[in-house]
Amino acid sequence: MIFPNPLILQQAPVFVQQESETVRNRFIRKIYTTLTIQILTTYIIFRIILSLPLKQREELFSGSLILLTTLIAIISLGLSIFERNKYPRNLVYLALWTFFQALTLGFSLASISQPSIVKIAFKFATGIFALLTMFTFQNRFSIDRYSLIFFTSSLETLWIVLYTFIYPADFYYYGRYYLFSLISIVIFSVYVILDTSRILDSVNQNDWVLAVILLYFDFIRLFMKLLRLLQRISENEKKKQRRK
Repeated sequence: MIFPNPLILQQAPVFVQQESETVRNRFIRKIYTTLTIQILTTYIIFRIILSLPLKQREELFSGSLILLTTLIAIISLGLSIFERNKYPRNLVYLALWTFFQALTLGFSLASISQPSIVKIAFKFATGIFALLTMFTFQNRFSIDRYSLIFFTSSLETLWIVLYTFIYPADFYYYGRYYLFSLISIVIFSVYVILDTSRILDSVNQNDWVLAVILLYFDFIRLFMKLLRLLQRISENEKKKQRRK
């Protein structure tokens, strides 16, 4: 008797892009719902932390507290990835990671003297991120062939960063910092599109937790870049007012 080869009987993984439209739309709705909850949670935590007076924030949120929340966030992130297909543990670990990641970011922003800048940057990032992800999810095309261009652009941006450390005056006093920041925001936006496109082509419907984690990181990177740009603009405006 000839036994069938188990390797032949093993089914190849079916990615989300290969699924039916019903399955694909359900996957996208699950991602958007989870991301919306994550972003709202992050925003609420930011508002609570930044509502405190500046001196109180600096006293309460010390480096040791940031280190503790970072450690818990890393552990919960690892558990979220390893237990991603085990319901309801995956939801519990994902919620823990989101909470402590938002706390860590909020504590790191505690020294900002103008909380309104954080709110503006967060709203800008939310709008840009939502438009980019919706655009990519609703369009059926592959942009992987442009990855090399995006990677090259990232290397060029990295060189500009190194240049600003060597010759900071060239950027900070002649306005080139704004150009560099805008280019960085565009590149981060492109990576949002790339990651969103790759999610549909490289994960199955049960790996939605991985997709949510990846897109949440993209959102945070975009938010931090916008925040730095707005901070620099605010600092320059203050300098102009002092000169007057």
